[in-house]
Formats: sequence, C-alpha cells, structure tokens
Amino acid sequence: MYNSMFISAIISMILWILVSNNLMSASKTKSKGLVYTLFSASVISTVFLLVFIFRKLQLFLNL
Repeated sequence: MYNSMFISAIISMILWILVSNNLMSASKTKSKGLVYTLFSASVISTVFLLVFIFRKLQLFLNL
C-alpha cells in the first residue's frame, strides 16, 4: 500500500525537478516543446498521486 505511494511520489518529484531544469534551459534555447511535454506529464502524475492518496485515505477512514 505505502510502497506504490512512495514510488509515485518519487516519480512526480523527479518529473518536477526535470521540468524546473528544462524551464531554466529552455528560456535560453527557446525549445519549449519538451518543456510542455514534461510539464503536462508531471501535472498528470501529481494529479494521479493526489487521487491515489485520497482513495487510500477514504478506504482508511471507512475502516
């Protein structure tokens, strides 16, 4: 139960780090396609993580 939450949290943190690094480099090189792709992927993973945590919390509170 907690292993998948931990793994998804690590994945979303790595994606946010990649996005912040690529935003800083893309402001110099003007290559924004990869930045938008990584940004949308990190937003989607964060939303999935929040939904997953909410469902686990709901199951825990129902018990």
